[in-house]
Amino acid sequence: RETKTGGVSSTISAQAAHRKGEGGEIQRMAKAVKRPSAWHPPPGAKLSRNQIFRHRRRAVEYYAQYLGLDLRLDSELLWLAEEGLYAPVPQDYKELYDLNGTPYYYHLATKTVTWQHPLDSVYKEKLRGMRNIHDLADPNIGKIRTWLQEVGRGKEGDTPTKKFQTTLYRRALQLFTGSVLLICLLASAIYVGIEVWRVRQLMYTPGPILAQIAGAMGYSDAAVEAGLVFYTGHGVIPKNSTQALAWFLLAADRQDVRGLRMAATILFKGEGGVEKDTIRASKLFYRAAAMGDHFSQSYYGLIHYQGSGVLKNDGIALVWTKRGAEGGDATGMMVYGVMFLEGRALTRNIETAYKWLLLAQRYGGDDSSVQDKVKGYVEYAYTHLGELARIDAQRAAAKFEEAMPMQE
Repeated sequence: RETKTGGVSSTISAQAAHRKGEGGEIQRMAKAVKRPSAWHPPPGAKLSRNQIFRHRRRAVEYYAQYLGLDLRLDSELLWLAEEGLYAPVPQDYKELYDLNGTPYYYHLATKTVTWQHPLDSVYKEKLRGMRNIHDLADPNIGKIRTWLQEVGRGKEGDTPTKKFQTTLYRRALQLFTGSVLLICLLASAIYVGIEVWRVRQLMYTPGPILAQIAGAMGYSDAAVEAGLVFYTGHGVIPKNSTQALAWFLLAADRQDVRGLRMAATILFKGEGGVEKDTIRASKLFYRAAAMGDHFSQSYYGLIHYQGSGVLKNDGIALVWTKRGAEGGDATGMMVYGVMFLEGRALTRNIETAYKWLLLAQRYGGDDSSVQDKVKGYVEYAYTHLGELARIDAQRAAAKFEEAMPMQE
């Protein structure tokens, strides 16, 4: 790939060899290592940004393949190939062209000529190093690369036996892939059949058929609506918490936050003859709380505050009831305030407790389960606070209400 010369005269002799039709070996060498050229917009051409990007991207991909990159596995390294393609020639080299327009490079110090761009070997090493780092970071990529090298297409110079083996491997791979695809299709069909059979057990003839059918087809909102029909009773349909729970769990399986919340509530309270299961309710509340549901955040904190089916944990209870309280949930406000009142919120702060208990009263509305419990706590905090502290707490509560008005 390199031809040593005694000076610039070697460049002239190389050009003369091309003119005379000689130097066939040099011509073949140049053709064998022909480097993809960098693309630049033609002068005066009016091209859109998308057209410029496509042409430039195509040139970079050709150069990446020239350096030995597999575009299927190394596409994220194209930036390095682009850098190498458009890198300027080093200062100690001079780029010249033969009569065919093929570039070659003259080293000013060593007075040698090479057909290969001086930076190609540098970027090949860089890309090889980056590729090794990626293979170490993701072993699966390395395995795929090794496998492709073993069963890839026959290369130029391979013997007929080698090419036959490569073709055999490729066809075996196609057969294997087809078999796996067929198995996946059969498994999907079986799964759909099982799902249809399972949700068919949920159907209740007198109910709103459209909501049930939509829920059975996988629409989580419809499954929740069907569950609410049985949870509250609808027309001639009596309340049925067991049937409602089945629909809510179907929606919960599809990550519907309302389905998670309602299923957890039924299990936590043991409503309508459903067996109470605080452990399962805790898991459902956590999934909904993680999705930002303030009601579930409050109840998940309440479960750890009470130790209902789990170990008491004031740290977890404080974090989640605080999120629920700041989101406007009355239960979260009540539990969060009581934790300050009892000194279980890192410290005892009756003024802060009074603020959140007042808010729980106001945000609790007609919910007797909240109002009956909060009333006694508010009276206790009121009697243990001075007048100025009560005023400060009331102002803080009013400020919170201004920032987050109660929803109708």
